[in-house]
Amino acid sequence: MMKKIIFLLLGVAMTSVVAAQGKSFKIGVKLSPAMGFMKTDVGDISTNGRPIRLGYGLIFDRMFSENYALGFGLNMVEFGGHAEYTRLHSESGSTPTIQYVKRDYKKVKYIEVPLTLKLRTAMIGKMVYWGQFGVGIGYLFSGYADEKLRDDYNQPTSTDAFQRFDKDYPEDDKLDIQSELNPIRASMIIAAGAEYPISGSTFLSYGITYNGGILSMYKNGDKVLKYKEGAVAFNNDGKSPVLVEKKVLMSQVQLNIGIIF
Repeated sequence: MMKKIIFLLLGVAMTSVVAAQGKSFKIGVKLSPAMGFMKTDVGDISTNGRPIRLGYGLIFDRMFSENYALGFGLNMVEFGGHAEYTRLHSESGSTPTIQYVKRDYKKVKYIEVPLTLKLRTAMIGKMVYWGQFGVGIGYLFSGYADEKLRDDYNQPTSTDAFQRFDKDYPEDDKLDIQSELNPIRASMIIAAGAEYPISGSTFLSYGITYNGGILSMYKNGDKVLKYKEGAVAFNNDGKSPVLVEKKVLMSQVQLNIGIIF
């Protein structure tokens, strides 16, 4: 299914290139080195790290006049970062455990189609300045992480309270976590930059883009354990821990450098 969507997006991109030959389109390619970060309003998840990743993409600007255009394209965006949280873990035939998770996200990639409004100035000196805002929709391409686990508590039977149970697991390098991640990423896009003429209608384009996540990177329904005064919070029965939504947003600040034809 994912491959079909990728080929469909590539087909749309190639169709746009062909159509651009007879219409007011600007077409280009770009590289996008980016600094990513994760953020959450769930106090029971710790996130940090500002990893640098390299993205790339195609630029299509449908010009309605010299001063504004509908901007779209096809981008490959990659995210990284670090997160720590505690979850309730249970496998078939085993006792439930309260498990501490530490993850370094290595290759979380989305194919993104942006849809933006691009406003351009007239030529000022030898430069054209532009601003851009809109949204992006991405589809998950891959997801890997280095993971370290530790069991802190277990529950021998459903009628027992959780008991201290220390068990460390070896680190799992490049764990495939794609099944845990939200396959769709929606983002808010705000950008500004300039274009410099190189030759004829060819321009060097550069700018800065804020690509802010709107949807959690995790699927709806994923939970983490709530902490209170530094300890796991339990419900009134004293046996079942309190769970809260596992919500983490992925965002980037990108430096875009491209050629516009």
